[in-house]
Amino acid sequence: MTREQQRQIRKWLSSYRILKRTVQLKEKHLDDFIRFMYNPLKETADKIVKPKDGEQEMTDEIIEKMERIYLEIIEDLKQDLTDMKKQMQEIFNVINNLDNYERSVCFNRYILGNGWTDIASQLGYEIRQCQRYDLNAVRNIAKNYKGNIFDLINKY
Repeated sequence: MTREQQRQIRKWLSSYRILKRTVQLKEKHLDDFIRFMYNPLKETADKIVKPKDGEQEMTDEIIEKMERIYLEIIEDLKQDLTDMKKQMQEIFNVINNLDNYERSVCFNRYILGNGWTDIASQLGYEIRQCQRYDLNAVRNIAKNYKGNIFDLINKY
């Protein structure tokens, strides 16, 4: 395995923390959008005074279009959240399938985002040993997935 492939795997594993933060922000955005945009639209539509026939059809059409657009935005946000959570779960599963030493180091490094010094002191290893466990973990991930790991990485 080349250094570039090792770098790709590490970058993919490191994306867990970014995904986690992005999911939190998107969930907040979705909630805010529903509360402050979509729900008020529905409430306003119900309160609109019924004008004459021709104008009523136009008003109803505009509100229906806005509602469709808002629903599309909501569905897109939900789909994004689903995709990101699925990728997070895949990263977590890949790390969870490693042996104990490698799993401990990778969990601390890629899921919790700890630095080498913190990982070494928490686990009672030398920094260099933690880095060797990380390298072995990356190699084992590539070996266990027999090249499919790069398909998984490139999928997102």
